[in-house]
Amino acid sequence: KQWYQRRVRAVGESFTSEQREKLRSVGNLGAAFLDKELNVIKDKSKAVSNLEYVLISDPSTDSEHPGWPLRNLLTLVSFHLKEKKTVKVICLRENIVAGLESIDHSLF
Repeated sequence: KQWYQRRVRAVGESFTSEQREKLRSVGNLGAAFLDKELNVIKDKSKAVSNLEYVLISDPSTDSEHPGWPLRNLLTLVSFHLKEKKTVKVICLRENIVAGLESIDHSLF
C-alpha cells in the first residue's frame, strides 16, 4: 500500500502565484506547520486543531518522490498527534529559472 493517497502534483499546478510566494517565504524555516491560509502555526496548543499542511524544504530532485527528511518529519508529526488526522505535505524545492527564484517544481 502506498503511503500517500493521491498523485503527487507540482506546487505550480495547485497554488496561485501569491500562495507560492507565501510558501517560498516560509520555506526559509526548513520545516513548518501551516493552517488553511498557509500561515505558520506558532502556538503549540492550536497546532493539532489548525494543522492543514506540513511544509519541508526538500533536497530531492526526483520529480515524483520526496527526499528522506520528510520521513523523519512525518514520524515526528505522527508521534505528537494523538488523534488520527490527514495532513497535506508540501515539499518545497527552490530553483533558479531564467534568473528568477522559482518553487513551481516543488511537490504537493
